[in-house]
Amino acid sequence: MTKKTNPIARFKNFHWGIPHTHIIQIKDNRFPEHSVEIGKLMELRFERQEQGGNVEQKSLEISKENINKCLVLFDNDHKHDRIYLLLSPSVRKDLKKIYKQLDDKVVDANDICKSVGGHHSKECDYPNVKGKPLGYLTHIVYWTKKKGDQDEIDGTGYVHKMGEEKGGVEPLILISADGNLWIIGGSYYCANAGITN
Repeated sequence: MTKKTNPIARFKNFHWGIPHTHIIQIKDNRFPEHSVEIGKLMELRFERQEQGGNVEQKSLEISKENINKCLVLFDNDHKHDRIYLLLSPSVRKDLKKIYKQLDDKVVDANDICKSVGGHHSKECDYPNVKGKPLGYLTHIVYWTKKKGDQDEIDGTGYVHKMGEEKGGVEPLILISADGNLWIIGGSYYCANAGITN
């Protein structure tokens, strides 16, 4: 990987020339110090193994009133551009209910990351997070503005398939008791073209 630039310049590059409008201070030390917004989170699609061994396609859709309050970010300082999800209090409240309904065993993000695979599992340097596995992330859907894109003024929705390249690995979604979602392992980067595998 090439040497990272500062987060403000990286935002402009990632959004193909559109400059940032503001800086958000995240008051949760589990999140990286320098994050770059990819876009507004609209939906996560994932595969979950249910009791009996059946794998089912599931999704978490963000309500219209919460889309502007939920962000997909990447860690500007991480060599693999690790993705984080900054969720609104309302969405976290709903996810706390899902957490309580899951019968899955609580695991530590750093203990489980090696078993997920992909280059994000080579260094298990995740924040100190424990949670229940929700499933393997197959798609991330977000809305953003990029210069010269289909709709530069209003923005465009992107559907990114995770693990799409040959040998690509889908990350695990871990849900913590406080209603946060953590993307663990997998093989992806956040290049100027967007999320790449």
